[in-house]
Amino acid sequence: MMRPTADEDEASQWWQSQQRQSKQQPQSMIQPLSTWVFTAFILLPCSAFHSWSPLARQMAFRPNHRLRQTVASQEDWKDFRARLVMNTTSNSADNKTTTSWAYDAGFFIETGSIVLSKVESTLGCHDLQQPYFHKCAVLVLEHDEDFTKGIILNRPTNLVLKDEDIEYQDDDAILGMESNETIENNNTWSMMFGGDIAGLYDDEPTILCLHSITTELARQVSDAVLKNVMVTSHAGALTLVNAGEAKSSDFFVFYGFSGWESGQLLKELKRGSWGMVATDSETIWEQLEWQKEHNCSRSAGLEMWQNLTDKIGKKSEGEPAEDSFSDLMLKEWTTEMLCVEDYCDDNMIFRALEAAQGQQIGEGSLVRGSSLDYSPFLLEEQLFHKSTMLVFQEDEEMSVGLLLNHPSKDMHILKTPKGKKTEFNIRYGGPSDPDDDDPLIWLHSSKALREADIGLSLGEKEGIWTCTGDEVGLAIDKGLAGPAEFMPVQGFSVWEKEAGAGGIAGQVLAGNFEAVSQTDDKVWRLLLSQQPLSESTLDENLKLSSQAWAMAGKDSEKKVEMFNGTATGGMQRRVFGSNMKVSDLADDALRNWITIFLLGDGEYSAY
Repeated sequence: MMRPTADEDEASQWWQSQQRQSKQQPQSMIQPLSTWVFTAFILLPCSAFHSWSPLARQMAFRPNHRLRQTVASQEDWKDFRARLVMNTTSNSADNKTTTSWAYDAGFFIETGSIVLSKVESTLGCHDLQQPYFHKCAVLVLEHDEDFTKGIILNRPTNLVLKDEDIEYQDDDAILGMESNETIENNNTWSMMFGGDIAGLYDDEPTILCLHSITTELARQVSDAVLKNVMVTSHAGALTLVNAGEAKSSDFFVFYGFSGWESGQLLKELKRGSWGMVATDSETIWEQLEWQKEHNCSRSAGLEMWQNLTDKIGKKSEGEPAEDSFSDLMLKEWTTEMLCVEDYCDDNMIFRALEAAQGQQIGEGSLVRGSSLDYSPFLLEEQLFHKSTMLVFQEDEEMSVGLLLNHPSKDMHILKTPKGKKTEFNIRYGGPSDPDDDDPLIWLHSSKALREADIGLSLGEKEGIWTCTGDEVGLAIDKGLAGPAEFMPVQGFSVWEKEAGAGGIAGQVLAGNFEAVSQTDDKVWRLLLSQQPLSESTLDENLKLSSQAWAMAGKDSEKKVEMFNGTATGGMQRRVFGSNMKVSDLADDALRNWITIFLLGDGEYSAY
């Protein structure tokens, strides 16, 4: 018998305490086996999903006979426990006979259970960086003291692969096929997104297949997850197809998987980010078949999450406001990443040609975030949406840019040579930090300071200059400029160059940014009028930032109309199944990004 892990020890102690409490109470007062755990802990990102250790990369499928025996030996106990819990928690008034079951399992983690995400807030860390974990249901395939591995059940795609499209690192894994044989079958495999580890674009992709085939060969190439639920690799599935024991349609096929490092899942359960659901195979197959029948790829699998939430009696917790920010971000991620469209975007080609023929971008140039209605910064790097950025450095290896439109809540006190203390609001320039002791980059665009040669020109002499803190102090003492003429920036953004391409010019060619001319300093003046960031100044700062962004692109209004379709009736793409314009959702995402990362919302202070 396998020794319980530390997580299982704690869960077992919790279970025993629940049983002791139940025996001490009248039958009518017995509490359910478990409840969702809500805590006052701050929300942390589930980093192990996105940044995984070598251990996680080694978790590609391989049959585990010890796991198979362990799962098989636990099935009778699971059925007994389920009957006990369902009888204990059911209400005699609405007790219905059903052959499938599911219940809230508290902190008890085991193979075959489902990790169900919770709706945590109106902002949500997953919504901005990992929207695919919002309202997801993860089936646990393996769980031990080192790692928990699972696949997301409710992220179907419209992607279909054929045998000849799939490369095998080890063809010998396909039983009955010689290593020099080629695959001649033309099976089609409908794919689902199982997680962001070892996905289709990874160097070592993992494809996992769920099935309920019970032949001896199936047991040889598969692991048991639950009674009547098996998992195998695609090579294992093809073995069964070649042997005539299955068809490709008998499998639910997932690319990539999800995972938690040692102890991480239990911590996140206690924090209230997830809930554990114990269930049976019939529930899993019912949900997967329903999802397949209703073609849920565009609706992001939200129905399965809701069905499971209702099934464990948490209906009220699963009914957020209609078209919530979290739901909309998930749907848009699904549209962009899981619903592959086979078409050529003529506007994209036109934009690239215009960018290639446009003005040269170098040090001192201004660029702004794309003006397309489907912002390239909706699902990632929201800080660049409707941004105004100065190209600060340009060389053979990289481009360095400074964001100018994000005032922070931090202040810097500068002492001039005459002892005058002046306070400056620090701008957030980007996610990279300088290595030297002086983290601030000082900028100005003052005609008087330029004529007095205060600082160094960045490209155009009439444009934005850089200077030092000492020069700022001297200029203030001499009365050449007031504190409002200067902008201190902390942090910067870097775009590396490879094989003569890339850098900020590559970003412009890709349509992520647009070059703008510096015909006057109205954009600069608008940005200087922003106030230090606070809850009361957030909306006004966003308004000024948007005005500066629009003014920077005033020479390309006709192009914007052409790209966005506004010249043909104002038709802009909307999020699937909603009235929300994608461009408006990108505005909301930027506001939430600022709230979390710059304003430091208390709930997300450690995000």
